[in-house]
Amino acid sequence: MNLESLKTLALRMDPHTDHYDFVELADSSKSLFDMLSLPNLETLKLSGSGVLDPSLASFIRCPSPQASLRKLCLRKLGLSAGHLSKLLQVTPNLEELITDLPEQGDLNRLAAGRSGVGTSVANTTVALLVPKLRGLVFHLRAYEVTYTLLRRHERRPILLLAPAVVEEPYFRLVLPDAEAAKDAQVDLNMDNYDENADSEGHHDSPEPAGMNTDENTALRNKLFHFRMMLRQALSELKRATTSPLRPQFASDLNTLLQEIEALKLTQGRQIANLYVRLHFFYSLNRNSTRGEKFLFRERAKRLITKWNLIITSDLKNRKIHWAIKGQRSIVYIGRDDVCHGLPQIKDTVYDGLEDNQSSLMDIMWPDPIF
Repeated sequence: MNLESLKTLALRMDPHTDHYDFVELADSSKSLFDMLSLPNLETLKLSGSGVLDPSLASFIRCPSPQASLRKLCLRKLGLSAGHLSKLLQVTPNLEELITDLPEQGDLNRLAAGRSGVGTSVANTTVALLVPKLRGLVFHLRAYEVTYTLLRRHERRPILLLAPAVVEEPYFRLVLPDAEAAKDAQVDLNMDNYDENADSEGHHDSPEPAGMNTDENTALRNKLFHFRMMLRQALSELKRATTSPLRPQFASDLNTLLQEIEALKLTQGRQIANLYVRLHFFYSLNRNSTRGEKFLFRERAKRLITKWNLIITSDLKNRKIHWAIKGQRSIVYIGRDDVCHGLPQIKDTVYDGLEDNQSSLMDIMWPDPIF
């Protein structure tokens, strides 16, 4: 079937539905993609239910060249390691890609050859997987935020892609909710990431004064633990509208706050995500009397006030590279972007910390194609 005039195609792939009810296939081993000739297709959107569709699996095993394709959206397709790389190898002229966060190997392959990483293997230059890529969007699930985006080594390919892509329109991360977006943008803006760090990805920010490497590592691990514990407490409070809290909830939260209050923190990047969590806790607990005897809201407010001076002072001395767009996306701002001169950029960070969406701007960066 030759559809030479077709420029845009959107398909929902469902492995539990027979795609061929309307077609009699002469060869049952062929996929739907084998049946179609789309020589001038420019935009392709494929979405699914999280399970790899047999038709798509067949196409991945032996993909046909798609030189005309410029825009590609792949969502909830259940792709496995290597699948994305194989698809991108047959789309050499692709300019815009929207996909779920790739598997780590595909992510590394996508970043290879960009920003000075992976550029040389046995003195041979590594070719860019998508040499003409101008726009890139990753959709992240909740566990990917925790175990990839908020961990320095795992997120390094994402940080390498950012400056490489944004020389042209955009690089965006779409998070599961507003809380995750604020958490991620603060964490990334506070990171002393250096794109010239060693290629093994072991770069760490300098230790705070008076701390050696082991002490700094122990502190980071403790802060990460506290951050996860606060996230769990917030989840329990949100569920409390439909189910009762655990009998020990207030006591456990009191113990956690005592440990956080005892921390001696002096740098914005150390407290950034705890700061965001406390803001959410303070807002969520505003109309609640749960744990009133522990004065949870008052204590959270004291910590917020105490840390506010530290974190805003730190932000003023940094060049902001990530800003919130809309409710749950963050966009990367290139080093030479004129947006750096706009006061609204740092306002988006401050307002994100203060849980105020009023000045988060949707007009400064282009929207993705889907």
